[in-house]
Amino acid sequence: MVRRFLRHMPTDVYHVCDEQHRLLYVGMSANVFKRMREHKKYAGWWPIAYDGYVIQYATREQATAEEARAIRDGRPIFNRRSEAFRADGPEGEITEYLEIFWRDGEVYVDAENSNH
Repeated sequence: MVRRFLRHMPTDVYHVCDEQHRLLYVGMSANVFKRMREHKKYAGWWPIAYDGYVIQYATREQATAEEARAIRDGRPIFNRRSEAFRADGPEGEITEYLEIFWRDGEVYVDAENSNH
């Protein structure tokens, strides 16, 4: 029941870059800011993260395909390449876009360049 519900929930795909705008990591989450708190504890890329963006898709299925395409096409430094096998899913309907940035180890939303 829960899995079926999650499939139809809006889901975020986030892209994290360093100060030179190199793509460090692409991930997916139904709660991106909770996921960022988890990354802060364990992710090797967290100390060098500088900015990025979050795109919300209408369904988890769409987000899964978009995440895989972003990994395949962007070749982020910290992603495992094996995740790209899911890239053949449906094109995603974007429901929200947020620009994010890191300062002093915390992640923030750039309200001026986001549509929320």
